[in-house]
Formats: sequence, structure tokens, C-alpha cells
Amino acid sequence: MTAYKIINKIVELSKKDVEFTENYKFNHHETLKRINLYLNNRFLQRNDGIFWNISNSRAIHFAKNIELDTKDLMPYGVGNTNLVQSWLLRIKIKRWANERKLAVTLNDQAQDSASYGSSVWKVTGDDVELVDLKNLFFDPLCKTIRDTNIVEKHYLDPNILRDKKEYWDNVDELLKEKADDNGRYEVNEFFGWYSDDDNEYNEETDGWKHIISYGKGDAEIILFEEDTKKEDNPYYDFHLTSYQGRWLRLGVVERLFSLQERVNELVNQNAQTTEIASLLLFRSANGDVTGNVLEGALNGQIINDGTLEQIGISNTGLSQFVQEIQLIERQADKICLTPDIIQGEALPSGTPFRSLATYTNSARSAFKMTRESIGESISYILKEKILPSVVKGWNRGELIKIMEDDGDVEVYDESVKRVLERKYLLEGIVITPELQDAIRFLVEKDLKERKVNVPKGFFNFEWGIDFNVTGESVDKAQQNSAYEASIQYVLQNPAILNIPLFRQYLENNGISYWKLKAEEQQALEQGSQQIGGGQVTSVEPKGDKLMNMIDTN
Repeated sequence: MTAYKIINKIVELSKKDVEFTENYKFNHHETLKRINLYLNNRFLQRNDGIFWNISNSRAIHFAKNIELDTKDLMPYGVGNTNLVQSWLLRIKIKRWANERKLAVTLNDQAQDSASYGSSVWKVTGDDVELVDLKNLFFDPLCKTIRDTNIVEKHYLDPNILRDKKEYWDNVDELLKEKADDNGRYEVNEFFGWYSDDDNEYNEETDGWKHIISYGKGDAEIILFEEDTKKEDNPYYDFHLTSYQGRWLRLGVVERLFSLQERVNELVNQNAQTTEIASLLLFRSANGDVTGNVLEGALNGQIINDGTLEQIGISNTGLSQFVQEIQLIERQADKICLTPDIIQGEALPSGTPFRSLATYTNSARSAFKMTRESIGESISYILKEKILPSVVKGWNRGELIKIMEDDGDVEVYDESVKRVLERKYLLEGIVITPELQDAIRFLVEKDLKERKVNVPKGFFNFEWGIDFNVTGESVDKAQQNSAYEASIQYVLQNPAILNIPLFRQYLENNGISYWKLKAEEQQALEQGSQQIGGGQVTSVEPKGDKLMNMIDTN
């Protein structure tokens, strides 16, 4: 079996009607076609009329509530020795995300998921690409795209093909073929199980393969071919809902298919009625008056017909039309989980602020499950497929400048101040408020450029990635409770900071154990000293991991 036969088989399967539940047939690509038409304000069959789009605005607000931002990206270290590293890892990953424009990719993914119900990423190395669903072919009834054979069609112009010569074979042979009307070549990319014979397994030829080809039959040109593994599948899918018999979940546009048809029908009927109602019609008892009186008369001409009178025409169904449109709009909001509060509409005057916050949180909570699902998938992709090779490059040793984030600058500055205070303590100098002010002035004056020397292999530790799926809806009360509880634990027992389990507790709540203000740290250190007979016996503090790497030159 040639590659084309397998590719064509997958394409045909993706295009045909399939019955995934009794009395309901579904066509994957026809559904995508209809969604794309509606997104572009086009009818499924007619080419004229008013398209009253009720999907696009709701899709935008839906996407806004499921999208994840790079600021929600939370790398964390696992274990007692990784807390300092995780802070620097956050800085590095944040900068990497900005350089790779990950925020744009996340926004596009949320928009596609909201509009179509599902979206697909293609991951190649550390590059992430959002795949156009209409160019993707696979079993439409599969649960996840990672469990099926996949074909992606690419439409490439000659210049792009020439750039592929370094990686692909037979490019010159392909360029001899005739391009399509747009000057491009349709190239098929296959990833899946390849078999020469469906009825018989051949160990030498059968297996998971990645093939890129052009053409069909004897004229087929193989541009790239390699053996691979199922787990190396570069395609990852995201969904709004759980599996319900078909791969493509219900997005905003498809949820409103029937309402979109009805609202278009109403709007165009009303337009025709309004056009008729705008006509200026007359009637006369005089049988000699025929045709269009206004067009037949000259400007300023007097028509001698005492029986001529205007016929009053009005759009009697206008109020009913408005009521039904409003009813459709409200039903669309319910179906798409986009009430006025989600769309930014103002609540009635006099609504208490607490009530407004309650309504907002309640409305947004409906999206939490979807955000969690998408966040888990993206976290896995970043941690397992993209960042390992990126972080490996960071392990060569470098200088990390701490200049962008105010929080990171604060951690750095306070660490420097804390080291100087410890130095004076060990020399027997009492830390007075005046000395603290002098240290603060000295540090702020000398720190013209904040930078940390990162040794080789510094990021060789166990770490993970999570997304703050609540986004702007962070429960501040819960967060503050974690802060207050942590402070109380430390005040009651300063030695608790040396317990690995407690440090991990702080890390899991987004609190770095070294991120105490200098005054607070000093108070805790003094509280941990043993006082007897009026003499203070100082205990030499343990080394500061962060300060060991700070370049103060």
C-alpha cells in the first residue's frame, strides 16, 4: 500500500457522514465548513441578504474566560533543595515565554476552542503552531487525536519548498510539477500506523511512521519519511467539554446553529417588510389614472384628481419581531454561558458592589472546569515536550539579570540586605534602625545592575509547571489566609523554616521562604537566639543559597 492510499483513506473517512448515535449522522468537515462560513458572516447556501451574526461576539467573551495568560504560568521546584532554583526558573521561563510570544499562541488557542469546540497544537522542538482544523484529517469519532492516524494538508509556495531542501528529499522533482491556480503545491503530512497490507502484519515495513508526500499513485513523490513512535505524535488537542461520541466538541458557533438560522430569517423578513412599508402608494376612483403617479408627473405638475389619496402602510409585526429577537439573544446567552455580566454589560443602577462581585464570580465559575482541563494539558506539553530541551540549554551557566519584575527585584534587594545584616551580627554589631537605614541606602546606591551567576547544571532538578486557572478571579481571602497562617507558624516556631515539608508548603502556596522582609527576618533570627544571664549567644546562620550566586561586583 502506497502512502497516498493510506492518506486518501483517512481523508475520505474524515469527510463522510458517520452515525455516532442513533438517528444522528455527523459530518466533521461539513460542520467545520459551516462554522467557518458563519464566522465570516456568510450563509450556508444563499449569497445575499443580511447575516445577523450572534456567534462572534459570544465566542470572544467565551474565549476571554477560558484563555490562560503567561502571567498565570507557575513553575515550581519539588523538594527542599529546589526553592531558590525555582525562583530563577520562573524568571527564565517568563522571559522565554515573552520571546516565543506564547501569550499570542494561548490567545489563539482559546479563540479556536471557543469557536469550534476543539483546537489542536502541533509541537516541533520548542515551536508551537496552532493547526487550521480544516486542513486536518483523521477519524472523526476518535476521543483524542493522539489515538488515531492523522493527515495534515499544507499548501506551500515554491520559495518555502526550496527552504525545505535541507530537510526534505526530492524537492527539485516536486517543483517540476504544475502548481495550483494560486501557485502553491498541496503537500500531505502523515503521522500514524503504516501498513503495506491491512490483513497481514509485516515486521519490516509496518509500524508508526512520519511521512511527507506529494501527488498520488505512480506519480507520488516522497519528500520525507522516518520511523517513529506513537508517543512522538506532535499533535495535541484541547476541548471545551468531555467526549460525547465525536472528536469535535460543541463550540459557540455550532451551539447557535439553529438560532442563527432563525435570527437570519427574521431579520431578512423584517427587512423586506420594512421596504414594503416605506413605499408611497396612492389610490384613485378615477379609472383614467394608471401607473406610477409620481414618476409619470413632471416636477411641479398639479394632478387634477380629487379622489387621489395615500394608502397608509405600516410594519405591524415590528414589535413581535423585536420581542423574538430579544428572546433569541437571551437564549443564546444561556446556551453559551455569556450573560450580560460576562459581556461587560452594566447591572441595574444601585446594585451593591458585593453583589456585582458575587454575580461575576458565579458567572465565571462555569468556565473553571474547562480552564483546568486546558491548563493541565498545556502544563504537560510545556514540561514534558517543550521546556526540557530549552532548560537543558540554560544549564550551561550564565548571568541572569534581575531587572524586569518588581517582585523579583525586591527579592534580590532584600537578600543582599539580609546578608549584610547577618555579616554585622556575626561581628557582634547590634542592628539598630539607624544601621538598617544605612544598609538600605548602601544597597540601593550600589545595586546599579542586579545579576545572578548561575552555575552549570543549576536547573538539573525536579520541577513542574502549573497554571493559575482562576486568573483574575484569585480568591484573595484564601491567599491572605495562607500568608497569615505561614507568618503565625514562623513566629511561633522560627525553626520550622528548616523543615523541608514546611518549605514545600510555602512553595505550593506561592510563598518563597527566603522572601521575608529584612526587618521580619531580623526579628525571627533574634527570636531564635538563646538569651541567658543578659548575654546573647548568636548562632551562625546557614548559608544563603541565593546570595552565593549573586554577583555584587
